[in-house]
Amino acid sequence: MSEPSFTANDRPRLVNWLWHRWYAKLYWLAFALFWMTLHAVWLLSLGSDFFRSTVSAYAMLIFNPITAFVVLGAGYIHALFSTGCLEWAEPAEGSYPFSRSLGGLNDPCSDPADPRSGINWIGSPQSRARRYGED
Repeated sequence: MSEPSFTANDRPRLVNWLWHRWYAKLYWLAFALFWMTLHAVWLLSLGSDFFRSTVSAYAMLIFNPITAFVVLGAGYIHALFSTGCLEWAEPAEGSYPFSRSLGGLNDPCSDPADPRSGINWIGSPQSRARRYGED
């Protein structure tokens, strides 16, 4: 592998995509307004019908912190690939324990047709399929 051709100053920073972009600031403002309104309605027992609707359920998914990090972080990941900090690579040869199982799966330990799968193998005396099936 070659040495990376970037310095620490060239590498994009995650904080720029999560906080400093105009759309990130707009998103976090809407996020705060939505959740403060939801909690105010709940604390004051106003019983707003909006927060019992399907639209509100979708808004809760959109204004979920995990969704925010996924959506706002997509630009960061794109910037990492465009600057060369990250690159796609094929798995190294021999990184899998076996090439293929009898059933064609990558992991023979989970293939019931492969004797290497231990008690998951259909022919194993400890197999649940054998225990609860015909003996």
